[in-house]
Amino acid sequence: MKVAVLGAGSVGSALAGYYGMKNLDVRLYELPEFEKNIKLIKEQGGVYLSGSVEGFGQVGCITTDMEEAISGATVVFVTVPAYGHKKVAEECAKYLTEGQVVAINSGSVFAALEFDRIVKMEGNEKNIAIVDISNLMGCRKSSPGEVNIHGMRKEITVAAIDHEHAKFAVTKLEPLFDNVETTSGLLEIALNNNSTLMHPAPAILNAGWIETSGGNFDFYWGGISPSVGKVMEAIDSERIHIGRQLDYNCMSFLDKVNQLNEKHLGSIYEYISTNPSLGGPKIGSSVCPSNLQERYVSEDVPYGLVPYSELAKKIGIQTPHIDSLITLASRMNDIDYRQEGRNLKAMGVENKTIAEIKQLLIN
Repeated sequence: MKVAVLGAGSVGSALAGYYGMKNLDVRLYELPEFEKNIKLIKEQGGVYLSGSVEGFGQVGCITTDMEEAISGATVVFVTVPAYGHKKVAEECAKYLTEGQVVAINSGSVFAALEFDRIVKMEGNEKNIAIVDISNLMGCRKSSPGEVNIHGMRKEITVAAIDHEHAKFAVTKLEPLFDNVETTSGLLEIALNNNSTLMHPAPAILNAGWIETSGGNFDFYWGGISPSVGKVMEAIDSERIHIGRQLDYNCMSFLDKVNQLNEKHLGSIYEYISTNPSLGGPKIGSSVCPSNLQERYVSEDVPYGLVPYSELAKKIGIQTPHIDSLITLASRMNDIDYRQEGRNLKAMGVENKTIAEIKQLLIN
């Protein structure tokens, strides 16, 4: 089985190494302007993995040539940050063929909507299953050629605009994961993206500390106080409201973690401050951004909070807390994230009715 991985960041490198260890035919692609990311991997011939997976995964093809990377691949994993999706989609469109699966690791919201629109705009109308998948793993590069994996998902969920594409994608992804299931649609994966809750509010509300310390503090245990936790709960409530207006009843973040851990915690702050996997000497500042241009703001605001806010406006509800974070982040980084991010136009739904949008997002 041939597997292509587009993007040689932490997740992409880990995925390539992991499937290399399983003796699959793996191709790892990086955008030409980021070729330095694959220099050491090329020299090594693969990726070293540590943590929950230990070993060396050989990668047969390590390239900046998109055609070489995806030609003949059964599954094409897209792991580049959300701000790279447009460029990758434009390049992919030239070479994607009938029956391939494009699986977008959902570090962002409604990625498949934008990716599908771009591929079709580039003139590729072939029957390609472009799907959003739930986050694959938690990992961090310990060096340019080694990734520490601190958690892999055994179960993943899959969604597409066309539910038949989602079901087809499951058949191709099943050999790669322990359990793969379809969801009720793109909305379910989008509204269960925890990055939009866990990253922007703490980063923006700790902007001074991040900039003066260079991120040298315990991001979750030190950065999420009871007050910051209240803002996160307000964002979570707005997320739930969006879902309910579109007839999708999603659980609150706190209800989910209480159910998962069989606990009765009363607040997000209580969950964060009592969770040893989110703070302390082993985690601490290692997950803290060193500046406000890193992905907790530059990805999770324009490609997470912006699509939430844009969709909310379209269906006629207010999201004041989400909107305030978008405004603050835009001012702090001198970028209009609402204009530059995944807005209604980027998703291809600006001229669609609410009923048509529901049909796209809920199967």
